[in-house]
Amino acid sequence: ANLNAICTTPFYRATSGWNQAAARMRAIEQAVGKCAEKFDIIHSHVGIDGVRMAWRCVIPTLSTIQYRLDWPEYIPLFKQYRNLSLVSTSNAQRRPWLAL
Repeated sequence: ANLNAICTTPFYRATSGWNQAAARMRAIEQAVGKCAEKFDIIHSHVGIDGVRMAWRCVIPTLSTIQYRLDWPEYIPLFKQYRNLSLVSTSNAQRRPWLAL
């Protein structure tokens, strides 16, 4: 397999003048938009911002979310996208998702 990284700098290391939201949207569009057909599988690390696009992508997409999943604002989103392929970083992080 070939790794096709979209960003060369992790978002958390970017300079203060760098717009993370714009970079995430660009990364999501490149990975699951017009370039999706080039891949057999997509592993998304863009977090919650990529959930909707992962759901709509015709290529199997696995999403890893690196932060808390227990925020109340996420519950409607997780219910809507219940069948999303999601990887958690720990069993404790996964509990809110499994409780739905």
